[in-house]
Amino acid sequence: MDPRSFKIDQVGSFAMEVYGPKPACERIWKIESDTPLTIPGRGERLMLLDARSAHRSHFHEITEIEQVMWANSAGKACSVTRVFTRPAQACGVVKRVSARA
Repeated sequence: MDPRSFKIDQVGSFAMEVYGPKPACERIWKIESDTPLTIPGRGERLMLLDARSAHRSHFHEITEIEQVMWANSAGKACSVTRVFTRPAQACGVVKRVSARA
């Protein structure tokens, strides 16, 4: 099966992997689905609260996106989107709110 001719109904699995900064490019997060995923764009910032060593102050700015498609042994197409990031600051102002009245 030619990957250039895949149609969306022929794709059996979708995944998005988020990688830390180069040169190490360690995978820090992954999600898999049997339906298409909405992929953020370059320059957008992610806060991955369920990633390894996640924290509310850790943001990742997308620097590069790579799409890989292949046919598995059953002839079904598989798709993985690799999102490469670098550390980033939060967008906007982050305010701490006190519980005291």
